[in-house]
Amino acid sequence: QGRGIIFSDSAGKAGTWEPDNSWHQDISGDILITSFALLDNGILVAYDYLHNRIFNKQGVNGVWNEKVIDGITAGKYFLSHIQNRLVLADSSGVGGIHYSDDLGDNWSAYTGIPAGAQILCMEPAFRQTLMVGTNTNGMFRLPLNSTNFEPCNSGLDAGVSIRGIAAKSNFYKNDKVVEYIYLATTKGLYRSQDV
Repeated sequence: QGRGIIFSDSAGKAGTWEPDNSWHQDISGDILITSFALLDNGILVAYDYLHNRIFNKQGVNGVWNEKVIDGITAGKYFLSHIQNRLVLADSSGVGGIHYSDDLGDNWSAYTGIPAGAQILCMEPAFRQTLMVGTNTNGMFRLPLNSTNFEPCNSGLDAGVSIRGIAAKSNFYKNDKVVEYIYLATTKGLYRSQDV
């Protein structure tokens, strides 16, 4: 309700949450924040899908600034990122996936996702590839600096829905590092070692 963002400066401990009231004076009305992205450059971005607008804030003492998103088909989007690129994906299956390299001033559509695919989750795995899970269309990956998603469903059951993605690095005593991608799906849990 209200301005839609609260914060804690004590790792979320009980009793430490308070409203973030650092809004630019020109922003008025209620704001419904539905997703966040923290870019590699430290800029925090919040998305209000009800009004199709984003807000960004630079640093703890910064103010939230607003940008209305133009030129994207209506849908039910959620926000993610890879490095300093913002990514909006439509969970309704209408609008696809779009990206912006200038904090939301301009947006372009990615290719490679089937028309009508409902995007359920995204993960910027190890800052090198954007992983996307869909409802019944399986898994897709976007290599860094590409604008075309590739299917990556080898080993997954046909028609599987990807509900969650997690990237985890395991560090071993011999200095070996192994990177894993975990998927929560309608057919069980999956793990991959080849991002």
